[in-house]
Amino acid sequence: MLSLQPRTTRSAVASLALAAVLCPSPSVAQSSSMPGAMKPDGNFFVTTQYVEGPSLATWVWEYNGSAWISAGVIWNSKLYSPGPERPAAVMPGGTSHAFHVTQRNPANWPQLNRWTPTATGWPGATTYLGAPSLVVQMSPPSEVMYGNRVYVVGEGPFNSGSLYERFSSGSGAWLNFGHPLGRSLRLAAPCVLRDGKLFMASDGGELIEMWRNGNSWHFSNHGRPLPWLNVELVGAPMPLTDKLFATCSDGTLWQRYWHGAGWTWFSHQRPAPGFLCDSAPVTVFDGKLFVTARHFFTGVRRLFELYWNGAGWSWYDHGAPSGTNLLAGAATSTALLPGISSRIAVKGTNGSFYLRYYDPGTARWLWQSCGSPPW
Repeated sequence: MLSLQPRTTRSAVASLALAAVLCPSPSVAQSSSMPGAMKPDGNFFVTTQYVEGPSLATWVWEYNGSAWISAGVIWNSKLYSPGPERPAAVMPGGTSHAFHVTQRNPANWPQLNRWTPTATGWPGATTYLGAPSLVVQMSPPSEVMYGNRVYVVGEGPFNSGSLYERFSSGSGAWLNFGHPLGRSLRLAAPCVLRDGKLFMASDGGELIEMWRNGNSWHFSNHGRPLPWLNVELVGAPMPLTDKLFATCSDGTLWQRYWHGAGWTWFSHQRPAPGFLCDSAPVTVFDGKLFVTARHFFTGVRRLFELYWNGAGWSWYDHGAPSGTNLLAGAATSTALLPGISSRIAVKGTNGSFYLRYYDPGTARWLWQSCGSPPW
């Protein structure tokens, strides 16, 4: 396990890693994304931005359960405000890839990147997948559909809040699906419910679905859970089901599901008195759901689990790692390998990353400190 080290020690580690790629060591400023989606083995990716004089460098790191591994770097790049975006991960054909969005200097055009490991591991090759025409901002990428395509929401002077598709391999082009009539999409990662179904939030707080019927795609507007309640963050599709979840503007969590004859809404309320959900919900393979929630008065943020107890849905408070509050947001995997317990990655206000995992040996949930990428 990588512990937090003094700045001089961590700088020396970073210098050795950078020397291997003939680049100067990073300097003063650093900011890291929230944890990105996990690989099936429970490893997760983050992106980190460094400042070296007038230049900016964007790194991708993988936490392998005990240490941080450099997955590559882009020099003279910057991630658009408010900072580094969490990457998505995909494993087509058993090969791991990490996708993330950067904004390049000096033109400041957004760009989707794919990191692929070499035969001997990281660092791997970087493929610049570019951006749709006339798009000046892109959302983080979705998870991968059909094993070969990702989705982003893009904004520009002539295409505000439109949905775009990019094949994850080869030289495929961007495909513009536009947006529902009279609606723009929020600049947030689309949620892949399952192959052939995507869900997003509109700028008016409605739940938007894009679904495939043969060779054609269609938008459907699912509206709001209540006339006055906006959908904010969409996520947490339950594997192999038609269930997804959304955090709404009043801090409640809602479920949208297919009951056999149509779609319906179900409210899971708030996780505890005074706590407001403030992250996109995420799931693990066995159907448990996790969100972060902040107390509206004290500002304390904790990790909460929503689970089915056999007779109904219940909330469980996982708290936070000792000595730190949490930032909003969590990442987890929906396809863990046999023998790998459920893992949820979070980031503390101290800049360190943590894993919450279930230990079958002790039948307890435990926290593991992952430290932070060296710099």
